[in-house]
Amino acid sequence: MMLSLQRSTLEQHRKFLQRLCRTCGKKTMKESDEAKGKKAKLAAVYEDKIKNVFRVDLRDDDNVNVHPPHICHVCYSRLFLRRTQAADPQPLLWQPHPRTGQCSICSDCNEQSKGGRPPKSIHPGRPKSQPITIDSHFEQLRSSMSNASILNTADLSKFSATCCTFLCKLCNKLLRFPVATPCEHVFCTACIRAIYTKENKVKCPCPICDSLTHYKQIDNVRAYFWETLNKSSLKCNYCNIVLPLSEIEGHKCNLILDLSVSREIHDALQEPLITTPLSQTLEKLGTRILKSKLAQSSDGISAAFKTGGQVGI
Repeated sequence: MMLSLQRSTLEQHRKFLQRLCRTCGKKTMKESDEAKGKKAKLAAVYEDKIKNVFRVDLRDDDNVNVHPPHICHVCYSRLFLRRTQAADPQPLLWQPHPRTGQCSICSDCNEQSKGGRPPKSIHPGRPKSQPITIDSHFEQLRSSMSNASILNTADLSKFSATCCTFLCKLCNKLLRFPVATPCEHVFCTACIRAIYTKENKVKCPCPICDSLTHYKQIDNVRAYFWETLNKSSLKCNYCNIVLPLSEIEGHKCNLILDLSVSREIHDALQEPLITTPLSQTLEKLGTRILKSKLAQSSDGISAAFKTGGQVGI
């Protein structure tokens, strides 16, 4: 069994040699040419030229198990070129078929027999542009607002606009990341974006003039609008100080109130009088008010409070 396998492999090795070029080692002919009955050129016919051009001596080719007997068309053409144009490669070192192990000649011939086009080289090329959607369009508008650093970092909920020009007509608050429609109406980016997202349409009527507008027509406001907006006056909701938009980021109120405390006081004033114990916050507030009243009195031991038209001591 081992002997028959070796003979079969050696016979296949001889067939491969009949199809390879003596000088370059590549296939002498295509399978389609072989099917048509064409025959490759014998290398022994051009022995002298092969020796001069390729420096290969064919006189030692007496072993049919080592050297191919044919020459390919490319090498044949180089035999008749000028010396300056002819290639001068290193002669191939042909080895006999090994009894064990892998034969390089058989493996190369099997690889060449696969055929097909060589794999294409992978190039990164130009990146494909992503389709512009409603969300991506408004995200690009917001990210391109280089003048909106204050609007992005400052807490605008503590301030109110003194001029209605810079109020959004949808949320009635100070414009945040303003964008303009072709009909020159300005809205917050999030407010106008919510309309197109809710309707899920590329065209929606303007909330002011009902002009049908494509979402791609909405663009950033002009530079002069930004300049005017940065110079606009805002009023602090806690200390009532008026200052321009460009300075609100570093503003600190003279009267610092915690929102939860102020909400608790507001709720206590709205509710009717109760007999349950007061909260710790209201206790501190009552003590503070009582001490202030005593400090304002003439004797320092009595204080007057107004209780619905009646004065109590």
